[in-house]
Amino acid sequence: MGYHWLPLALSIVAELKIAPDDIAGIVYGTHKRVVPAAGGGVASLTFWGRTPDGRRVIVWLRRLPGDCEDSAVSDYEIVAVTDMTPEQSMAFAEWEDTI
Repeated sequence: MGYHWLPLALSIVAELKIAPDDIAGIVYGTHKRVVPAAGGGVASLTFWGRTPDGRRVIVWLRRLPGDCEDSAVSDYEIVAVTDMTPEQSMAFAEWEDTI
């Protein structure tokens, strides 16, 4: 599985003052909560995680079209990054307590 950046997502990360490497650490790391996302029939998901300084963020990804749509191994594009809301932060902390 590969991950690619949508240029707009890199702009969002810059505005949030987060290093792209910190987001890559969430995407490629093992300590993340994977949450499917709904939206307009696009196969997408979110990774909930922490940056190295503890900032809680959500990384939004969409599945890229490919030759093998039924395959469990697909490439995804990072399309956005957002800070967690207080409610999301609480849910994430509860999830962390269970792992």
